[in-house]
Amino acid sequence: MLGASGFIGRWVARACVQQGARVLAAVREPERVPAPFQAGLELLRADLSAPGSAARLVAEHAPDVVLNAAGYGVAKDEGDPGRMQRLNVELVQELVEALIQLGPDDARVRLVHLGSALEAGPGPASLDEAAPLAPSEPYGATKAAATRALDSARQSLPNLVARTFTVFGGGERPGRLVPGLLAARTSSVRIPLSAGTQKRDFVYVEELARALVELARVDAAAVRARRYPFDAPCLNVASGVLTSVRDFVTAFAAEFALAPERLGFGDLPPLTTEMHHPPVPIERLGAALGWRPSAGPARGLAELAARLLEGSA
Repeated sequence: MLGASGFIGRWVARACVQQGARVLAAVREPERVPAPFQAGLELLRADLSAPGSAARLVAEHAPDVVLNAAGYGVAKDEGDPGRMQRLNVELVQELVEALIQLGPDDARVRLVHLGSALEAGPGPASLDEAAPLAPSEPYGATKAAATRALDSARQSLPNLVARTFTVFGGGERPGRLVPGLLAARTSSVRIPLSAGTQKRDFVYVEELARALVELARVDAAAVRARRYPFDAPCLNVASGVLTSVRDFVTAFAAEFALAPERLGFGDLPPLTTEMHHPPVPIERLGAALGWRPSAGPARGLAELAARLLEGSA
């Protein structure tokens, strides 16, 4: 497991442990993995930004499956082009070459990689997984390059790219919507928000983690042969339903007892970098898993509230 100290990665690692897997979690700073998420993990200190680091890990530990949630460029302070190229592209290429050298394993997918909606571009006409990728900024471009490389290597190394959209839950970076709303519970002042008319496909992080773990069990022969639903370079991992940010915030306020009059919709201008997209098709995901993430954020918000209450988020 790569990226277990990050928001999504920690939940994926936990889901693997809960399924009885032996999980080797390679992270630069093991102490950054929150204590509630360390149970059952074998933490390995590794600087994945160093060329050759991933290849050494694969050669030394010979993993059956690698789940790659490592990446760089989402946060506002992550703008180093060289580091972005290394962690989003070269690291993936290194994993492919190292896993191929371990020899074939026809039983299951060998690599599950976390992709990004930004690979599709800021305003795609279609988000079908087979549609051309047209990223418009560096992060999306590097993630798209990794997706293309993995698609080209699929015959030699069974792999799947899980393209994510708006994932929410415990452990998100400060500055994002949910952490800001959670912090607002401790005050009574008005909460500045945009108009909230932009629509997103919200998926709760534990449902995403479950999907990634189950994708690692997918039959490798079907992936190699590119049989439906694996006939595209990636799989959308989403709910298939768009929810406006305003409706998400309103549902959050109801779940966490924030007074409606505190919601300052329209107090902030819209972001110029907002991605506007059509509904996300998830037919391939449903065919691959036999289930789909919950439509709308209500269930995820209830799960988040329960995790916070028990102190496990």
